[in-house]
Amino acid sequence: MTTGTNAIGFEEPVYIANPDTCHFYHSMDLPEFGLQTGEWDLRRDVDNYLGNQIFQGKTVVDVGTASGFLAFEMEKRGAAVVAFDRSLSDVDDDAGLIPYHDFSSRFGYPFERGLEIRIRNQRKLRNSFWLSHRLLKSNIRLYTGNAYAGTSDIGTVDYSFFGCILLHLRDPLLALAAFAKITRERMIITDTHENIGTLAEYPVMFLRVNVADPGNRGTWWYLTPALLKQYLAVLGFVRFSLSYHSALHVDGNRDAGLFTLVAER
Repeated sequence: MTTGTNAIGFEEPVYIANPDTCHFYHSMDLPEFGLQTGEWDLRRDVDNYLGNQIFQGKTVVDVGTASGFLAFEMEKRGAAVVAFDRSLSDVDDDAGLIPYHDFSSRFGYPFERGLEIRIRNQRKLRNSFWLSHRLLKSNIRLYTGNAYAGTSDIGTVDYSFFGCILLHLRDPLLALAAFAKITRERMIITDTHENIGTLAEYPVMFLRVNVADPGNRGTWWYLTPALLKQYLAVLGFVRFSLSYHSALHVDGNRDAGLFTLVAER
């Protein structure tokens, strides 16, 4: 399925001339334009973030690709990658926004206006992917859709990779189930380890949304490694490896604690 830039399916590349219309989620070094500073800088520790896997000759779907930094890194390591992200015309999941009952008084504009702002910002994020795609001479295909819906158009892949995206999904378990159906070998999941503490050993996830926190527009959950292991076992994965590392949160100027779980069939 080949579509335009808003619909569900594989997108044709979009020519983006320069970073002026882009927002970078990840810091990236680009030919012609140099360093583009993002909200997160993963460049120093990419292999740990990716679970120290061998990507040569593997097919991979990168779920929630954003600016595509990790997709391009997997491609550099020899993978054939499909970058997956949300369709900008699909608001069934509220564009990732938390639908507070008092959204207007909380943020100063109605929820519908929040959706418009969110989608406009995500369009700039999409531009950063296509600019990077062109400058890096990438062969990655971009598929836009809904993480909870069918992904059969992508076909089967060896690996599915979730890089700090589950915490932003209202139903992360449904998304895992959807992509498990097309994954032959391994699921690689990186997520935050902060504020989990000793709960990491328990199969739970707990709500990050707090009505007293005025700044949280779209982060739903803390998920423990134990929860992910137990749920992925239900989906047919039998071997697991778990590692801990950190990444630089540029906006906060701090290192954030992360874990990476690799689940193998």
